[in-house]
Amino acid sequence: MKYLVFLVVTALFFTACLKDNNPPQPERLYDYLTFTHVEGPDTVTVTDTIAFSIRVNGSRACYKLEGYEGISSGDKQYDIRAVGSYPNPVLGDTLNCIGTYVKDTIVRFTPKTAGKQVFRFYNNTTLYRADTVVVK
Repeated sequence: MKYLVFLVVTALFFTACLKDNNPPQPERLYDYLTFTHVEGPDTVTVTDTIAFSIRVNGSRACYKLEGYEGISSGDKQYDIRAVGSYPNPVLGDTLNCIGTYVKDTIVRFTPKTAGKQVFRFYNNTTLYRADTVVVK
């Protein structure tokens, strides 16, 4: 009887190892959106907030703005990209994605010290615009 239980447990163990280990397909795929308008202040004080008025576009109507990717690329210099997502075409019909996506947002930064701060806005790897804000 112990031998039979051992064989059943061993068989179950090896059967479990035969499972498909492929991860499930993601519902949405990520891509960078395109900056089409960026407007911000030239000067602010340390107690103010730096606010940029931004418009981004996506090549498909079913895009969604997920947020902004900001990387410090130097002393008081920041590289910013807009991150969007769209439905995975492998999972279903994307016929409703015809057209373009447009989103207007405001991005705020709070400076901690005085000096020049450079904000560089990128469309993927291409520099769209660089703004220098003097913080007094």
